[in-house]
Amino acid sequence: MRFALTPSERELLLGMCNCYRVCGEGFEETVTMVANARGLEREEVVRRLIEMKERYGSDRDYRELRARLPKEFPI
Repeated sequence: MRFALTPSERELLLGMCNCYRVCGEGFEETVTMVANARGLEREEVVRRLIEMKERYGSDRDYRELRARLPKEFPI
């Protein structure tokens, strides 16, 4: 069974991409900014990013979005 990013998951990952593109900060700073902008705890954002990586790692849409972030970002 093939899964696709939900609209909420896609928006969160796209938020990471956009924040990084604008600010150019490292992973920790980007996660913190995204969490603050969405009213989430930093740990919640990290947990959701890990879940997306595990669930959608081979999904084309996920890979295309993930490719917008630096390879050194852990998730």
